[in-house]
Amino acid sequence: MQRSRKTFCEQIENLLPSEDIDKFQPAKILISSQCKHCSDKIATLESQHSIDPARIYVTGFSNGGAMANRLACVMSEKISAIAVVAGAHPQMETCEPAFPVAVLAIHGTEDHIIPYLGDGGYLPSVPAWVAAWAQRNQCALTPETEQSQAAIKVESWEDCTGDATVVLYSIEGGGHVWPGSGFGPGPYLDGPAPDVYATDIIWDFFKSHPKRFVGSE
Repeated sequence: MQRSRKTFCEQIENLLPSEDIDKFQPAKILISSQCKHCSDKIATLESQHSIDPARIYVTGFSNGGAMANRLACVMSEKISAIAVVAGAHPQMETCEPAFPVAVLAIHGTEDHIIPYLGDGGYLPSVPAWVAAWAQRNQCALTPETEQSQAAIKVESWEDCTGDATVVLYSIEGGGHVWPGSGFGPGPYLDGPAPDVYATDIIWDFFKSHPKRFVGSE
């Protein structure tokens, strides 16, 4: 069922906490400009190329993961699925996508930049953020859990509206890295990087999740 939708700009305005608004104003301006830029880029590609509108995906690392999350919140009619690696997800007042969006998260439990369990205030825990998406997508209440490797737990929320599955890869001992990239540690990265390839996992997830519009022709 399609929910009532606010305008793009109205949704952007509600992405960050209302308290201490001056503190967050620069971030709000940056978020708005980035999301508008992505929206314009998608429109340009659609006008110039024969792309599949049911297969528009967004992925990002760290703050780029936060941007992917926000795009899913405000552009759910366009975005089919997002994949977030070591993503930062500031507490938001509202995230009310009009359509379900499939979500994949990959995060190390020993990430010292974006803590897996949150910071007790500005950043929520990764499991809580993922569970919120499972609730938005009206998935089964309890995830299916498997241990794909000794240090990797995979939780999958299935039976979601529009087949918009929500999946969390929790990497025991993993740091603030893109697993399989070969980068890190460094000033904004930490290790270790486990023997898992995030890019392959993401592409497999994207291929399996085209947009299925619910309640529309």
